Amino acid sequence: MKKSKTILALALLPLALGVVACGSEQGGASSSLTTNLTLSDASLSLLFGDTYELSANVSDPSKLTWTSTDERVARVEEGTVTATGAGKAQIVVSDGVSSASCSVEVGFGAYLPSLEIENIENNIVLAKGSSFALKGQVSFRGKRYSCPIAMELPSDGILQLDGNSILGKKAGTTHITVKGQWQEFDNAEMKKTIEVKVGEDISMRSEIVAGGQNTVSNRLELSLIDSWQGKSYNTSAKVRFVAVENGTEKKATISADDSGVVEVSSDGTVTAKKVGTALVSGTFISETGTTYTANIRVEVISPLATATEQLKISSEAPFPLKQYFGEGASILQAKQGDRELKFSSNGFLYDLEEKGADSEPILLITNKGGLYFPDTFVYTRALTKDNFLSTLRLQTGRVIDGYYILDQDIIDPIDMTSQIQPYYVDGDEKNRYFRGTFDGQGHTIAAKVGRAGIFGGIGETPTIKNTHFEFTFANKDFCSGLAWNTWTNWKGWKATLSNLYITTTNYYDHSYALFEARFNSLVMNDIYVKLTLDPSCGEVKAATEEKGALFRTDNTITNGPSTSFEGDFRNVQVVTEKFMPISSGYISTNLFTSYARNDKDKLGDYETAGVSAQVMCCVLGSKPDNEKAALFGKLPGATWYFAASKNTDLVWVYEAQPTINNGGIYRYDTVKELQDSGVSSVGSWVVE
Repeated sequence: MKKSKTILALALLPLALGVVACGSEQGGASSSLTTNLTLSDASLSLLFGDTYELSANVSDPSKLTWTSTDERVARVEEGTVTATGAGKAQIVVSDGVSSASCSVEVGFGAYLPSLEIENIENNIVLAKGSSFALKGQVSFRGKRYSCPIAMELPSDGILQLDGNSILGKKAGTTHITVKGQWQEFDNAEMKKTIEVKVGEDISMRSEIVAGGQNTVSNRLELSLIDSWQGKSYNTSAKVRFVAVENGTEKKATISADDSGVVEVSSDGTVTAKKVGTALVSGTFISETGTTYTANIRVEVISPLATATEQLKISSEAPFPLKQYFGEGASILQAKQGDRELKFSSNGFLYDLEEKGADSEPILLITNKGGLYFPDTFVYTRALTKDNFLSTLRLQTGRVIDGYYILDQDIIDPIDMTSQIQPYYVDGDEKNRYFRGTFDGQGHTIAAKVGRAGIFGGIGETPTIKNTHFEFTFANKDFCSGLAWNTWTNWKGWKATLSNLYITTTNYYDHSYALFEARFNSLVMNDIYVKLTLDPSCGEVKAATEEKGALFRTDNTITNGPSTSFEGDFRNVQVVTEKFMPISSGYISTNLFTSYARNDKDKLGDYETAGVSAQVMCCVLGSKPDNEKAALFGKLPGATWYFAASKNTDLVWVYEAQPTINNGGIYRYDTVKELQDSGVSSVGSWVVE
């Protein structure tokens, strides 16, 4: 290596580098004439690429002039010295009167440069007749510098050299040697051997004629059908692969990798057969025996459109393929939201999520076309007079789930008196209750009910909505309209009643429009209850009569939760013909009694446990000598509400936070009173 001796000398004799005194000069005289201008360093020993800051003893550096005696070795700009090449140079500074200098010696130390070719990674691929220009750079101590290069070619005739470019002369594979010419280095790292492949002068292109349009492309979309929802589609196209060898067009053979997706005829016609993707290939063999291939990716689709009307389907029935897609339609793909659905040959869709109008959109692709249904209503079963009882009657071990609807009124009362008591024990296989959704869609269901009501018991997160229930109570014993419920609260459970209209053909002392036991975590929105009392049903005189408009028992006062105060009860309007509690009944020896928020004036002389902004305002305690004390419940253990007086003659009133519009429960004797209060409708139900 040419620089090895110089590097060795630098390594062995470091004290000899740059030891030149730095002084000042005046008028070209010797440096001993004056010392007015001096530099921070008398001498420097730098490695190539280094920079160093020199400073002079002046207050205004902007008046200094900096020069280098050899910029091939070192450059200087405003005192910053940059080592640019091996050798020695003087850095001179002048203020116009005097000057000073610093000797600089630059070397490479023990470092070696490495050649890099900028515009390639591993090898070079050329077409015959094309050229490629190489660009060199050198890496030294983590920095890169431009570098002239020289190339050596073998004598195989594959390449020709043209300056820094190589020209492909004939097909084949060869290697070139590239040498970097930088700072006289000749180490092994300054040489590169590069593989070069030169291909034959052959090109291929694919031409597609579809729908009267001629294009050059490597992609093609075909449809199973030629028209769908008013749009036209291509079911076939003509494909041609053109090979050009040394300027002459040659014929290429055509084939498809999946004959099940497309069919290719001898004249190049490609016809869609089923949804999927296939490669149609053109193959050409050159004069030298090399095989060349070009591909067209063909995607066969069933055209898709967006439905404008709501899709309403039952998960228990096959999809109405004929209605939406015509005769002979079969499903190719089905999705709900982001989920792929399994399906049967006769149109059943499995694992549908049934959420009524809140169901996720459905995408269905068939051999006759595809439809996307953004507005989807999926339900389990439409209930009729024939299947109502069998669908909702509880059985041991049967927890009823799903989304059930009415799509017509059921005026002849369904006899639900055989409904049985619900049962729940955590983890028990004998559990039986209703946990699904019942959506009447604005229809009426008339039912004769006993103690268990229509649903027996509701649990987990059930919803009952959009229904007019007309109840006939079977007898004067304890009877419920919706459900018995032998429990009140389980962690995480929450039931929702929404947009209900409840009427009765009769009502006895121990009839309850909703539940015998109120489901504690209960949401009630837009509930209109209108009772028609049996003549035997008199006005309530005492809580011990266990009469209630909606419930027999509600133990919110001791067990909570108090979410009815916080907004879970909104726009609940009850018409009862005569004054009565909303609930009143015993649990063990405790008598729980509750009233509508607008019935407080009927409770005589009482005290309130809290202010209107606090849930404690829902608890009233009967004062001594209250003439209406009999209307209050008896809760001997609930002494915390009135700690001073230990008053436990208490009732719960369905108040709501003052900021909640129509919060709580309101009761009226007549429909006219309700109308006079300014209420003309409740939810979708007209008050009449």
